[in-house]
Amino acid sequence: MSNLWVAQVLGTIADLLEIQGEEQFKAAAYRRASRAIAHSSEDLLGLAREGRLRELDGVGKSLAAKIEEILATGSCRYLEELALEVPLRVRELLDLPGVGPRTASRLFRELGITGLEELEVALGNGSIERLPGLGAKRAAAIARGVAELKSARAAGHPLGQVLPWAEALRARLAAASGVQEVTICGAARRWRETVDVLELVAAADPPEPLREVFQQLFAPYQVQIGAPHHLSAQGGPAGPVELRIVPPGRHVAAVHQCTGSTGHLVKLRRWAERRGVQSGEGVATPDGMPPAVTGEPQLYGFLGLQYIAPELREGRDEIEQAAAGLLPDLVEAADIRGDLHVHSNWSDGTASLEELAAAVPGYEYLAVTDHSVSLAITGGLDARRLQEQKEAIARVNAQHPDGTRLLSGVEVDIRRDGSLDLDDQVLAGLDVVVAAIHSGLRQDRATLTSRLEQAVKNPHVDIIGHPTGRLLGGRQPDLPDLEHLLAMAAATGTAFELNGSPERLDLNDTWARRARSHRVKLSLASDAHSLAGLKDLRYGLGMARRAGLEAPDLLNSRPLGDLLRR
Repeated sequence: MSNLWVAQVLGTIADLLEIQGEEQFKAAAYRRASRAIAHSSEDLLGLAREGRLRELDGVGKSLAAKIEEILATGSCRYLEELALEVPLRVRELLDLPGVGPRTASRLFRELGITGLEELEVALGNGSIERLPGLGAKRAAAIARGVAELKSARAAGHPLGQVLPWAEALRARLAAASGVQEVTICGAARRWRETVDVLELVAAADPPEPLREVFQQLFAPYQVQIGAPHHLSAQGGPAGPVELRIVPPGRHVAAVHQCTGSTGHLVKLRRWAERRGVQSGEGVATPDGMPPAVTGEPQLYGFLGLQYIAPELREGRDEIEQAAAGLLPDLVEAADIRGDLHVHSNWSDGTASLEELAAAVPGYEYLAVTDHSVSLAITGGLDARRLQEQKEAIARVNAQHPDGTRLLSGVEVDIRRDGSLDLDDQVLAGLDVVVAAIHSGLRQDRATLTSRLEQAVKNPHVDIIGHPTGRLLGGRQPDLPDLEHLLAMAAATGTAFELNGSPERLDLNDTWARRARSHRVKLSLASDAHSLAGLKDLRYGLGMARRAGLEAPDLLNSRPLGDLLRR
């Protein structure tokens, strides 16, 4: 059971206690422990074995016992007891802007509202505005929040929320008796930026122990059992979950069936039928018996196709490309030589230069790109501080000549008028310059395009950072004219960023594909503000693979010498 899973359970308990409104001190203790565990670099199981759980911030004797219970069972009896008093669905009210625990508690206790559906009814019949202390203005604000939340949820939960939780769930399920393998499938395996339902396929014999573990884990939620051995839970920290339990011999076919989009599976079925192959679940031979396959490459090979990676199974033109042997040689993690957008404790990051240099031993280089002076809230650097940092970077590199090479850089701010907040002379002395917009994101399309155009034209700007400025599930600025900007970048040699920060994923896969068609180079970036954040580069890699990018399409695949000569 991972740290993240335990943190999620404790966070849920804190939410319910806050909604109850009776034990705020206890709620604060659970919240503090949840955050401490989520950010701890130490494995909870190891701490528990060594009797050191109480070393964590906010963890006393009682909380340590509950953490041990969660580690052992995946759930907590105390959570189940709280859920009998306050349904877990009430927690979704806390996702609404301006609705805190006290308001959520009143909506539940005084109006019987347990979720968005009941809330919409109450808004429609005027019950909310008649509630003492709320009124028409507050009710209208809540109504706007409901509309925004429903719109965001229609697209699904951000991948950055779903995937870490899915990995924690997979680890817990894999530990059940009789389980041979558990695979994350569906949109999460395809690295879609949002996931509506988390799908998992488990090979288990017998299936009953795994089914019991799943039911125990999701006891506070609605668990439904379909046939055969198809379980689903309608709640959870990252939305609905579906688990399909199959015999070990059916695992490959079931994983394949649960990974591809509907469009991909329909096209594949038609392709198989044209070849005289019956196709139901996965792939079957002409006489209806499944082929003896041990992996998905064999399954596609059985149909005369190149292996189609999960990220490409969206029902576009991947079947035709696979039939013609024209699928791209997708970039792999091993192709990435470094990260070109990282923050340190010189601005709003938490890691020192020394810590960054030692963080990823396999990296050849890592660009330190702290914020520039205009972003004062982050402690952005002016020219003097940037020079001091450049000298500090040189000292770290000299102390570790065989380690990861730190590159001096900056994330320079594009002002509202399109100018940069550092002089060209300062930028010219840096290894990597990322230019990005952080303010005025509500400006119109033409203005945003003009601002970015000036940055693209600047000969000292290497990369345009998070070009659209979007935040998944939140801010959606007016999209600049990216086609125009990409055409210009192709002429100037300016790269565009694939920002892997889970809340951004910017550019997305669609625009990354367009960038490639314009022959614009792309740069993978974690945009890390902590050592743990360096792992977020994997989300950028997922977007790159979905876009069909190959290693040469990315700046990060270049050796250090080639990168600096760019």
